[in-house]
Amino acid sequence: MRLCVCRLTLVTLAVSLVAQQAAAELPPGSYVKLRKSAPIVLSVRITKTAAEKDDVAALHRVACTATIEAVERAPEKTPLKADDTVAFDAYYLSSKAAQRGFAGPRWPHGLKALGLEEGWRGRVYLKREEGKANLQPAAYGESFQPLPKKVDPAAKSSQSPFLLGAAERDVTPPVGFDITHYVRKSKGVRDPLYVRAMVLSDRSGNDVAIVTTDFIGAGFEVCDQLRQRIRKELGIQETILNASHSHSSVGLGIPSEKPGDNSPLNTYHKRQHQAIIDAVAEAQQKQQPVALYAGRAPAQVGFNRRLVNDEGYTFMGVNEKGPVVPWVNVLWARSQRTGEPVAVLFEHAAHPVIVPHTSGLTSADYPGAATARVREELGEDVIAMFGQGCGANINGFPLRTTHENAELAGRRLGDAVLEAMAEGEPLEADTLEIRSGRSWLPSNDPPNLETLAKWQQWSSNNPVRTEHLKKLKRLIEQNQNPPPRRFDAYAVMLGNDWCLVTMPHEMFCQYELWVDEAAPFKHNMTFGYTNGGQGYIAVDEAWKLKERGGYEAGALPNWGGNGSMSEFFGPPQVGSEKIIKDTIQNLWPSR
Repeated sequence: MRLCVCRLTLVTLAVSLVAQQAAAELPPGSYVKLRKSAPIVLSVRITKTAAEKDDVAALHRVACTATIEAVERAPEKTPLKADDTVAFDAYYLSSKAAQRGFAGPRWPHGLKALGLEEGWRGRVYLKREEGKANLQPAAYGESFQPLPKKVDPAAKSSQSPFLLGAAERDVTPPVGFDITHYVRKSKGVRDPLYVRAMVLSDRSGNDVAIVTTDFIGAGFEVCDQLRQRIRKELGIQETILNASHSHSSVGLGIPSEKPGDNSPLNTYHKRQHQAIIDAVAEAQQKQQPVALYAGRAPAQVGFNRRLVNDEGYTFMGVNEKGPVVPWVNVLWARSQRTGEPVAVLFEHAAHPVIVPHTSGLTSADYPGAATARVREELGEDVIAMFGQGCGANINGFPLRTTHENAELAGRRLGDAVLEAMAEGEPLEADTLEIRSGRSWLPSNDPPNLETLAKWQQWSSNNPVRTEHLKKLKRLIEQNQNPPPRRFDAYAVMLGNDWCLVTMPHEMFCQYELWVDEAAPFKHNMTFGYTNGGQGYIAVDEAWKLKERGGYEAGALPNWGGNGSMSEFFGPPQVGSEKIIKDTIQNLWPSR
């Protein structure tokens, strides 16, 4: 398995320094701000480079000449325009300076790592600097962002055995509906909600529908209904149904079967279902021979949100040292007929909670902005699909602030997707296989009656909790345990090249990190929030904290625990982490 190495991206300096100590590395977010404020932003294709050879200088200059494809930002009276030629400088760190531990803003170690050569295509962030004939980098190492080819001739000559089609439908709810979490009335639409589908099959007839949605979530019952309907009406045996988990959207509902129920809510639920069916049907109808590619790029939309106070209790905040998924995984398809991209599936793990909970505008949050950014570059005909990873314990950052911040985070993620595409590789697999497995995660054992009596006394002034504890008492008296949680895992495998692992529920990011380390494939992608869910699934380390486990993992008598008021009366048992990993591992071929 290839682990993600958060490599230093194309890095440069705006000045040529001679063997001396550089300024310290910039604080987090500085490069983003520098790109955002860059006075000149161009899309270019490099036609010529000339690297200076200097054994003394710590930074070596590379003079670049390029054709401008588009002027995205420039001073009002600029001479720069599309199809013109532009000259700019880039820099890389010499091997001697790197060995000495040269410290400062990011830059690549060596000319090869810089990556700028004839034919390179991408976005450059530049500025004019007095005394310099060429334009200079405006954002140090983040000044050069590679972009994928519009057309890849290799795709047209490939002999891929795969067929793929993709489609989408708008499922934005009417104004006036409840936005889910926090619940508030919709007063308008900031950006639309979509369901998007790709249907992938091999020449042996194995097929799968992968559906991504901008919904906050969906339960097992509704997912089972839709997946069975797709199997019956369209003949596709397996469907992967993922929710982005945007907290400024709505859930996937179950239409009422009552005759004459034409209520607005039921009408919308029927529309949701039909939109998914129609998108899958259109994707199936549009299937064509494609070449498949996979890639990964560094990306981080949010931070781990679990912190522990001096008393040992878990609370929510920004934990910069906590685990996160520091990448975006990408799978994309190019038409064998034209060499152009058809569809892009990408996955990252972070709660879409950057839009403020006080906003009355429906929004897809950062995933919507990310898909828009990808299509902005590749074209509106390309179906860009966001899949939510294992982001249960990661909050998008900055939390609940502005729509503009959500858009900025999404565009950065979209840029990372484009970078992964620019540097990805074709898949050599010739088979598609889908495997699934189901396990049950046991709930915590109920307390003894003496302990329960204490909980009842503590909650005597709360009628809702009192009634809930009565139900728990009946279980104890009947010598029964709370029910287990259903856990369905899927593996969509393209030979040994690529695997999509999917899990239900809101899964901690540690599961995605484990998949990446343990899976016997060259490329991985991991979904949480898929094919149903019943709340948060933490890890043993968190469950062992019991009532101190916080919102995601807390057990009674912590009423703030996500599962405390559920039919499960708390989280899964310690030991469920092994059940989950065993279930997934059993889907993979033996090493």
